[in-house]
Formats: sequence, structure tokens, C-alpha cells
Amino acid sequence: MKKLELSFDYGTYFIWLYENGELIEPVGISSNGYFYCEGFNELRKYPEKRLIGQTELESKVNFINEEYSKLFINNEYEFSYKGYDSEENERRFYDAVKFVYEKLCELLEDEYEIINNTSANYR
Repeated sequence: MKKLELSFDYGTYFIWLYENGELIEPVGISSNGYFYCEGFNELRKYPEKRLIGQTELESKVNFINEEYSKLFINNEYEFSYKGYDSEENERRFYDAVKFVYEKLCELLEDEYEIINNTSANYR
């Protein structure tokens, strides 16, 4: 069985794709019907037709990936967690995580084990 794990790690996508118990890589989602990872001037795609047309899911995943990196100070002098700018931003972030988790379960849980290892445990 394939597995998707939602887990935060600075500098990577928060959706981790596994196959046969082995980590493939952290991935983003395209509403054109695939998981993807960009790196070293190449785009690797993992087809998944049930993602076709899932523009809101794609948008929420992109939002989460962008916002997570903003939670840290990362420069030549310091790497540290700074947190959310406001309670509203924190709520929007975790609402997006909840949406992504629930949508992935709805779309894919017949073929994927879906694990939420974020601090947003909704299921």
C-alpha cells in the first residue's frame, strides 16, 4: 500500500510520499493530476488521476508550504522558530492543514494510508 504522511520539516514539502514502506520523497500536489517534487533542475511527477481538478487542494498545499517557512528566522546568523504573526494566521494555517488532510482521506484513502503527523490532529 502507498502512504502519505503529513509532517513538517523546514525546507521541504509537508506531504511525504511512501511506496512499499520506503520514503520516495516529500511532494507537492498539482491539480493537473500528479504529486511532484522539484529539485536539481528537474521535476519528478507521480501520477494520481484523482487529483485532477483539485484546485482548492493544490492552493491549500501551496499556502501551507509557503507559510510554514515564514514561521522561522533563517539567515546567516540565526535559525530559530519565531511563530505566527497572529492568532488569525495560526487558525488559517491549521484550518488549511485540516482541509488538506480531510480531502486527501476523501480522495485517496482506498489506496493510500494517510497519516497526520502535524500538530493538527483532526481524525
